[in-house]
Formats: sequence, structure tokens, C-alpha cells
Amino acid sequence: MASSLLFSLGHFGFGSAIAYFTGERNYSRNKILSFVFAVPFILGSFMAIIFFFIYPYIKDIWTGIPPSLMLIGLIAIPFYFLHNFLIRFLMADLKIREANITRILNSLFYLVLVIIIVWIFNGGIKEAIICYTVSFIAASLLAFILFTKEYRPMAKIDFSMTGPFFRYGIKVYLILIFNFLNYKLDIFLVKYFLTASDVSYYQIAASIAQRFWYIPNAMSALLFPTLMAMNKGTSKFTARLCRNNLFLMVPLAILALFIIHPAVILLYGKEYEAVAYALYSILWGITIFPIYKFLASYFASKKKLGIGIFASTIGLIINVIANIFLIPRLGIIGAGIATSISYSVLSIILLIFFRIQTKIKLRKILVPDKEDFKKYIKLAKKGFQHIRSIVNKNNRSNLSE
Repeated sequence: MASSLLFSLGHFGFGSAIAYFTGERNYSRNKILSFVFAVPFILGSFMAIIFFFIYPYIKDIWTGIPPSLMLIGLIAIPFYFLHNFLIRFLMADLKIREANITRILNSLFYLVLVIIIVWIFNGGIKEAIICYTVSFIAASLLAFILFTKEYRPMAKIDFSMTGPFFRYGIKVYLILIFNFLNYKLDIFLVKYFLTASDVSYYQIAASIAQRFWYIPNAMSALLFPTLMAMNKGTSKFTARLCRNNLFLMVPLAILALFIIHPAVILLYGKEYEAVAYALYSILWGITIFPIYKFLASYFASKKKLGIGIFASTIGLIINVIANIFLIPRLGIIGAGIATSISYSVLSIILLIFFRIQTKIKLRKILVPDKEDFKKYIKLAKKGFQHIRSIVNKNNRSNLSE
């Protein structure tokens, strides 16, 4: 928990800056790689040292943890930063497989170490923390060695890069802070206005609703490096992604309208019926919000982060006002409606700016065209043929037995 919190507070958008400048190619990969290696230890060590001295005074969270155990955990912080920044570098260099392996390595190392040290040799809390720290150290260093062979870091770090990286990163950092508040503010206000049970119901609803973002989040993660690598056609590519995503999300949302209530009753019981109603109120916002994510990546690739800051600020203000007005009147349904309004405003603002700057018609951004449907049909045929070939192969195997 401390690691993710310190990273969230202390990254200052450097990961996004690394991704942007790696894709932009204004700096050599060797220079950026030196930066990727040095900055995590500067930022991570600074955050870890500050936290080590103040955590005993933070009531009810970390006060009971002995300094020796906390110190072991905090050693992982610079490597936590390195792990994240390295993934951003690899993604921007379009090494998607290597970036995914880097993500997996950390979990794999941690799992193996816990099985050996904690489970087999009956280790305790201290050993579990050691496993956590060692897993980040091993995963980040091994990935750095394996996946950056062609770009050996320079012995001398070019600190003149700090200014451009910080100026880009801090704008992304502001957007992330505003968006974090947009994601979480409704829960805090539900807690303030309503009961603990309402908070529980709403958190369950929000958690289920965000499962709709699995595919859009994967698309969004790949969009930024893809746009940075493209020489032209980025606006049309982004528009195509928006309309194809809507073609996926809208039918899912319509289907969800019919199955949410019975599914919640079946899985959680009649006493959790409020979760279903909260889900209905969030559904529209969940459906439209990926458009904001895609367009935010587009503007970030064009270094037009001011648009994202403006949209996030307006969205946050509307989120606060809508929640304060609706929660006392409609309960958790009001919180869901406020979230949907906020997400819609964010998406609409970026849609307006995107439309103005690219001159692409709204229909081209929101509605699939004939070419899209041809691709859907072609993809469906391939999928059907693949399934049929598997079935035929299994049938032949059964006959031969």
C-alpha cells in the first residue's frame, strides 16, 4: 500500500514524459535510458526517506509497524519507480511483449519467493516483506538487462532533459490527480452523506462497472505509443478506435440493463439489491468514458495537455456539484448519476476539441461505417472458421481413438 501511494504522489508524470519523448525521438534512446535508470533512484529514494520519518505520526494506518520492517519495504520504492518507468519506455518503443513480461516478472518472482520462504520455510511478516522487496529489485533489474541490450545507457546522465520532461510530466500529473478525484470523490461524499452500508453497496457497484473497461483500458494503453510511432493519420486512427469501441460498449450496456438486477440478486442476495440500482445509474458514464481516455491519449501525443487539464478541471467541478446536490436526495443512485454526468462532460469536452482541431465529423467518431462492418464480418468469419477447425480436429481425434 505504501509503495503504490508513494509512487502515485511522487512520480510527477515522469513515466508519461518518458513515453512521450521516447516516441517523439528528440532524444536518443541511450540518453532516455540513462534517465530511466537514474530518476527512479532520485525520486524513489527521496519519497522513501521522507515517508520513513513521517509514517509513525500517521494514525491508524502505519503507526504499529516497526521501523526495521518499514525500512525493508521502503528499499523497494526506487525499484518500484524503475519498474514502472521501464514499462513505459518499452511500451513507447513498441516492445509490447517485453513490457508485458516485465509486468509479469514482478508477480512471478514474488509468488515463487513467497512459496519458498513463507510457505515452505514457515516465514513470517518480515520474510513476506523481504519477498516483496526482492521481487521488485530482481524483476526491474532483470528486465532492464534483458530488454534494453540495444540501448545501453550512457555513463553520464544528461540532466538538461529534466526541464522538458518535468514540464510535460507535471501537466500529466495534474490531469491524473483531477481524474483520480473524479474516480474517487463520489465514494468519499457517499461516506459523508450516507451510511457505511451505502458506501459498501456503492463500492461494489463501481467495482463491477469498471470491469466493462477491460478491453478499452487495453486499447488505451496501446494507443499512445501507437500514435507516437505513426507519421500521419493519427486523428483518423483515433476516431476509428472511438467508434469501434462504442460499437462494442453500447451492446454490452444494453445487455447489462437486462441482466444486472438478476445477476446481483443471484450473486449477492436480495439484501444487496441497491447495488443493482447503483449500477444502472453508473452505466451510461462507464459506456461513454473510454472516449475521453482515447482522446486524452491523442492530445497527449500532440503535446496538447492543456486541453486535458481544462476538461479534467471542469469535470471535477461538475462532479462535486452534482454529488452534493444528488446524493442527499437520491442516495447512491444520485452518486452514480453524478458520476455519469461527470464522465459525459469530460468526454464531450474532448470530443468538441477533437472535432474542432481535426475537422472530422461526429458521425465518423461515434458511428461505425461500412468499412468497419466489413471488418466485423471478416473477423467473425475468421473466428467461426477457427472454431470449426478446432471442432473438426477434435472429432477426428475422437474417431481415431
